[in-house]
Amino acid sequence: VVVNGLYDREPEVQKKQVKVLIIDEADRVSPKWLMEQFSVAFKAKAKLLVIAICNSLILPRKIRARYPSVKTITFEAYTKSDLTSIIDARVGDIFEPKAKELCAAKVAQRSGDARIALDICQLAANIAVEDNRKTVKICDVNKATEHIDGMKQRESIIMLTF
Repeated sequence: VVVNGLYDREPEVQKKQVKVLIIDEADRVSPKWLMEQFSVAFKAKAKLLVIAICNSLILPRKIRARYPSVKTITFEAYTKSDLTSIIDARVGDIFEPKAKELCAAKVAQRSGDARIALDICQLAANIAVEDNRKTVKICDVNKATEHIDGMKQRESIIMLTF
């Protein structure tokens, strides 16, 4: 991401333009780099708006500690009922009803992240296909959840080593 040319030394036409930097998964980028972007945005003559999207509530607290005027919008996690509806809309009848409910319950308990629920569903469906079954069962959801949990642990360890 290039952040040069954000100050008043730009041509007259560009002086009035505000540049928008959207950082998705901000909790996965270098904290130092992220703080540098906010630092640039808070300079007196900067024409930069930073929008950082993250899954953690820790990062917004750290940013607000340094830049108290930062505005945050917090979205509530999906509930078990919400996730069950989302899963049902996506997978239909190939999942046993109890398998859908289990997936929704596990994800709602941990994070409420619909993307994780759908990842588990995809993996559970693949497991069922590998076992030559056309219906996804509770055991498939359990295996998929264990696999996803293992991936998240490895990812966390890798991120901590950088």
